[in-house]
Amino acid sequence: TGLNAQSFADPVLTVAGKTTGSVSFGAEGPRPASYPGFSEANQAVKFDGKSSSLRYTDPGERSPLDFENGDALTLEAWVNVTKLG
Repeated sequence: TGLNAQSFADPVLTVAGKTTGSVSFGAEGPRPASYPGFSEANQAVKFDGKSSSLRYTDPGERSPLDFENGDALTLEAWVNVTKLG
C-alpha cells in the first residue's frame, strides 16, 4: 500500500491516490499506429490482475474530481472474466 500522485491525459488530473497490491505507474499505454490519435509517449497504469486497486479520495470542493451537469466523463475498464454465472 502506498500513496502516489500521477498525471494523466489532458486536462491534467493530479490527485493523491492510494494503491493496494501491485500497481505500476508509467507503463506503456496505447500508441500509434494501432491507436491513431494517441501520443507516442502515452502512459498507463498497470495492475497485477489479482487484487490490486487505485483509489482516489475527492480532496473537496473545486477539486479536479468535481463535475458539473453536462460535463463529459469517460471511464474505461479492462476486465478479465474467468467465470460467468
